[in-house]
Amino acid sequence: MGAGDGDSSALQRIKAGEYQTATVPSPLKSEGWQIVDELNRAFNNQPASGYVPQIHVSTKDNTTATDAWDPTGYQDAYRKIWGK
Repeated sequence: MGAGDGDSSALQRIKAGEYQTATVPSPLKSEGWQIVDELNRAFNNQPASGYVPQIHVSTKDNTTATDAWDPTGYQDAYRKIWGK
């Protein structure tokens, strides 16, 4: 099991049952949205959000066809925060 990788090659190995059974992937897309939010807060003299992303363990049973882990709901939540 690898932690903090979760790249497509790790997820492909897990799906194939080769060398790796699980990983704790970084949700890169949602982290990008979080970075934008934190920068917006900093530029507007607002406190940091304190948000900590949920932990997810990718296994053969829950990997996706896209070979990436992208949690649901964060885009709508940030749009609501940003008034979009």
